Amino acid sequence: MSKSTIKPTVYLIKEHVSDLKDIFKNPDKLQTQHIDTKDDTEINGALFYKDSAKRPPKWLPFIQAEFVVDTLRIFNSSSYAVIVIKTNDRFFAIPFGMGSHLIDTTKIEYNFGLKVAINCIPQNDLKQINLTTPEASSQKTLKQAPKKSTPNEMGINQHKDILRGLAGDLPNNHSLGKRVEGKDSVRPTKNVETLIELKALCTDLLEYSKKEDYKEKFPWIDNMSITSDPMIIDSLFDELLKSIKSENFDHMYFSTPEFVSNIFSYEGFVFKGNKKRNKIAYPFPEMPDFYSDFGKAFIDIMDQEQLRKKCKVYLRNEDGDDRFGWPLSRCIAWETIMNGKKYILSDGEWYQVNQTFYDEITSFFQSHVNSDINLPDASQNYDREANYNFTACTNSDCYHLFDLGHPKAKHKTITSAGNEICDIFDSNNKRFIHVKPGKSSSAISHLMRQGAFSAQIIQTEPVERKKFQGYLNEDSINVSFLDNYNPQNFIVTFALILGKTQNEDIPFFSKVSFKDAATSITSMGYKCEFGYINTITAPISQLELVA
Repeated sequence: MSKSTIKPTVYLIKEHVSDLKDIFKNPDKLQTQHIDTKDDTEINGALFYKDSAKRPPKWLPFIQAEFVVDTLRIFNSSSYAVIVIKTNDRFFAIPFGMGSHLIDTTKIEYNFGLKVAINCIPQNDLKQINLTTPEASSQKTLKQAPKKSTPNEMGINQHKDILRGLAGDLPNNHSLGKRVEGKDSVRPTKNVETLIELKALCTDLLEYSKKEDYKEKFPWIDNMSITSDPMIIDSLFDELLKSIKSENFDHMYFSTPEFVSNIFSYEGFVFKGNKKRNKIAYPFPEMPDFYSDFGKAFIDIMDQEQLRKKCKVYLRNEDGDDRFGWPLSRCIAWETIMNGKKYILSDGEWYQVNQTFYDEITSFFQSHVNSDINLPDASQNYDREANYNFTACTNSDCYHLFDLGHPKAKHKTITSAGNEICDIFDSNNKRFIHVKPGKSSSAISHLMRQGAFSAQIIQTEPVERKKFQGYLNEDSINVSFLDNYNPQNFIVTFALILGKTQNEDIPFFSKVSFKDAATSITSMGYKCEFGYINTITAPISQLELVA
């Protein structure tokens, strides 16, 4: 019989796994054939497989109703097989057909394939990347390039994007073949004919995964990494539950897992998961609101199943209908340290953050915080962001309303897309002020992008700047400061309206977004600052601000 070749997909099994059966979800349902282990030249391992079954496809009755067919010729059949090989005291699993579905993924080394690929692929030879962007609802992105590309050409944001997978071309005569693709598993294009060659390939892959060549080519890779190990994740969620039950809400925020553009049209957020009826709708809930809503008795017995699946967060509209239904764990942003490592919970995913990177981002953010941004406090009972901005402008001659969400300013657009210049323009201090309530990472990210885009348009587009001047003329002010426009004379201010119990801080990934925006803004010549607006208690009938 002539030999056939394969291009294997390879998983590395965690080091603590010593029994081959522990690699699989249901080992007792599998057929096993061990490989003889006489000496070091032989292969240590086994084949695991299960019988393939022929099943009629679900759509077959529809076909039979209209056509006369031989049903023995139409069927579905899937094959399942996995070879396990041991080399260098580590097990490797090589699936065939649907064999990967037999493997217990809690037993594999996460990012093994990525480590191989990133050490082997030259920096300029990337063809495909898998990215996770935590601050944008844990957005997953797959990018492909028609030619060999660099990280910059692939559009990788080195501050925010987490690399989860990589594919690209290898140098000539590379031991892994012409190309390699790696994520948790790795698939090189090297042809393999025998078990001896397969063992040798696994040895090579293990060695490549241990290298640190990537640190010179991709020094930013270790800034953040997604945590995929179920044991670590369970431990982190246990720590989160302990903090919630003890009412320790430091560095813990309520945050929507996706950007909701018309969030102010909703009555508020509703928590569901216990048996309590007549649920309260919170306009902008904080962690104490969540605790009070569920009640101490329920929270004392809350487990991970309830935190991650059963307890849900809804947005209630003006008709009383509840929308979205996010798991509670996706709506909590939290920062913690476990076993000396910094972890961030964002949109239901855990990320490990390099301490040096964490300190760098935190220091940059703090250096731009203005402790007194000279904006009035907000009433606890304002019903819309636009009402805050309108009242602030009404109470000050130097503040001019540009919030497109308010009827008095909805015509003040720039560009053909109808973009917003800012929420408030401060003519005394020449500040473009952008305001957002709450600490939602996605909303803050949107605010940052809006501010950077507006600053660029006003600087580079004379036609749009002329529109801006016209809008200011409506308030009968001297706009000569716009002549010979110089960004160095202007400030871009980001202001966050805090809830009544929220402290002056924002989630880590929001700080990352701020650094990106501030770096872009200051490179144009502007100054950039960040500040907080406090919320005070006021009668419901008063939508006013206290200066």
